Amino acid sequence: MDFVSIVSSLGTAAGGGGIVGVLIIMYIKHQLAADRLERLQLRDQVQKLECEKFAKLERRVEDHLREDNPGAMTAKLTALTGSMERVLNKVDRVAEDVAGLREGVAANERYTRNIDLALQKLRDGGKYGNGN
Repeated sequence: MDFVSIVSSLGTAAGGGGIVGVLIIMYIKHQLAADRLERLQLRDQVQKLECEKFAKLERRVEDHLREDNPGAMTAKLTALTGSMERVLNKVDRVAEDVAGLREGVAANERYTRNIDLALQKLRDGGKYGNGN
């Protein structure tokens, strides 16, 4: 049994108070219907606000993406990558050149040492080479 049925049966059992009971029942039914209608309206408002909030958020994300211009960022990153590869290639070539220069410097140092030793021998002994 629901609340309305209980109040209705109490009103009819009381006899003379039946009219008051009916009025109370009518008021309660009216109040329940008004509450139900208000709940439905509030639910609709909440759904509407959620949809508006979602739409606003979606617009903000789209605006943000449009401002960021991901295509331009990709192009810039691609250009930077290409520039870095060219610089790395140049650094590799410079490293090879430096290695070659170091070998040349070492060869020149050996040659200079040999000449120095030969001049010392010539100065100290007067004889160099075939013994003359």
